[in-house]
Amino acid sequence: DCGHESIIENPPLSCGSCSMQPSLLKLDPRQWWNQPLLEASRILVIGCGAIGNEVVKNLVMMGVQNFTLIDFDAVEPHNLSRSVLFNNASLERAATNRKVDVMMEGIHLLQSKVNVTAIYGGILDPISKEMGKDMSWELSLNENDLQKLGQEHDLCIIATDGVAPKAFASLALYRILPIVQGAMNSTGNFGLVRASLPLVTACVMCPTTEDVVKLDDSGY
Repeated sequence: DCGHESIIENPPLSCGSCSMQPSLLKLDPRQWWNQPLLEASRILVIGCGAIGNEVVKNLVMMGVQNFTLIDFDAVEPHNLSRSVLFNNASLERAATNRKVDVMMEGIHLLQSKVNVTAIYGGILDPISKEMGKDMSWELSLNENDLQKLGQEHDLCIIATDGVAPKAFASLALYRILPIVQGAMNSTGNFGLVRASLPLVTACVMCPTTEDVVKLDDSGY
């Protein structure tokens, strides 16, 4: 309202420049929280591991009704300790032990009416192709495939491992729909979340000011 930008991180939720509460925060929640719109949203999820599980579980409990899941991996015993939608019940119900199939059954155990499309496939990024990784998937998704999927959805969650597939997916989808990308380290004690809006913000793989290391006079 005062014309200055201010980062609001902690209560009280007030502007750091003028100390006033932004008018947006005073609005009736019904003006910025649209439950019917949320429930009708179509969510594209790339990566069905621990992060994908947690995000999708929360969205289902918020009422989201439409998901497309993409993953090329299978559920292993160690996944059960950190992936809430992978459990004995969802494993027994699933037609295969593929993560997309088991996760779909886990979603239906929470809410049976949710629409789920499971794609057993991976991102066909150039590095994976060059390294000759085993691609015995039903689908190898190239840039055109991802863009077509992006046009059919309202939001993309990128929760897959590996810099190359994340960068490839971001490149293909950045101009089409909002993206949220989440990652954590191998021990699970450090997480990172980034989001992008088409042609409004930088992409989720672009460096931020915190990532840039200043060079000294010698160039290092």
